[in-house]
Amino acid sequence: MTSNATGRLARMRKWGLLPRIAILATATLVIGGVTAPIGWYLSDMRGLAAVGTAGGVCLAGAVAALVVSHLLRAPAVALYGMLFGMMFRLGIPLAFAVSVRLSGVLADAGVLYYLVAFYPVTLGVETALSLPATDGPCRGAAPKNAQGNVSSANSNTKKTFQDVS
Repeated sequence: MTSNATGRLARMRKWGLLPRIAILATATLVIGGVTAPIGWYLSDMRGLAAVGTAGGVCLAGAVAALVVSHLLRAPAVALYGMLFGMMFRLGIPLAFAVSVRLSGVLADAGVLYYLVAFYPVTLGVETALSLPATDGPCRGAAPKNAQGNVSSANSNTKKTFQDVS
């Protein structure tokens, strides 16, 4: 990624919850716009219903994960935010896929294939939006010198030994 794209992503991470949900919904609509003609071509209205349902289910899981990661973003509970977010992000589409696979008209229209199209996109966008926004190096990171190398106490020791010999 270029530094400009990285800067934009870092700015988006600082936004509130509703703008990030809107970005997630926009990405889902874009994938829906790509897959809807395919659904219509293959299965008419049942295909469109399958596309819309798959997009809605993946969006619901990703929004739930984004909300959980937003609520549990403090360093002390960040691991819980990741675990519960993953439970919603994966659990909602997976439970839907199992229930549709066992019986359903949507399965005949290919909803499971559309889940496979929507899930990676919502996963990637939600993950990028739920990462913490950082402007600088992590706490405890070693400082860098002018050449960009990590400086340490050993660099002074090297000079001392060079001066002696």
